[in-house]
Amino acid sequence: MDGGSSDGSIEILKKNSQKIDYWESSPDRGIYHAWNKALEHVAGDWVYFLGADDVFHDDYVLENFAKIIKGFDIFPLIVYGKVEYCKGDSRRVIGEEWSRIKNKMMSGMYIPHQGVFHHNKLFNMYGHFDESYQIAGDYLLVLKSLQYCEPFYLQDIIIADQYAGGMSSERATRWLVLNEFRKAQKEMGLPLTILWVWEYLKAQVWRLMM
Repeated sequence: MDGGSSDGSIEILKKNSQKIDYWESSPDRGIYHAWNKALEHVAGDWVYFLGADDVFHDDYVLENFAKIIKGFDIFPLIVYGKVEYCKGDSRRVIGEEWSRIKNKMMSGMYIPHQGVFHHNKLFNMYGHFDESYQIAGDYLLVLKSLQYCEPFYLQDIIIADQYAGGMSSERATRWLVLNEFRKAQKEMGLPLTILWVWEYLKAQVWRLMM
């Protein structure tokens, strides 16, 4: 899903059109609108959203993912693994097992989105992404999925290399991200947490220092 760009992306898509089942290039109302348009063309059981500036960590990510889920008796709605976060020459691996972040998820998104595989049943049960969100639409959907089952953590797989620059990862806009997290929490009837308050205070300090 290309947002009507003029940076050469369309030429790359045309060049590789025989390898792509469907693509389009047209203006959209934001990332969640683009993702929702893509969901209309999903034919398989699992959905993965790869950002334009991000790449799979290696050539075997999908193969390794498929091998693991073949052993599932019941499919979870969300399966996630690690992500290598890249900023300049710095690289660090993010993404922890569910038991360590379960309680933190009530305060914010502690699953790296670029490491997430969504079962198509998730969207059948809870609908598409809420386009009133700019940043936390995926967080809201994860919160909804927890009503059904817990996510499954792929302990030994780094799914993708995510490059710095997205709005959700920048300190200057962290307070906006946290506001949307709180909006999602309120929608799900979750109380205000000390961790959220602490993160929000830090974000306001960063904002004032910019």
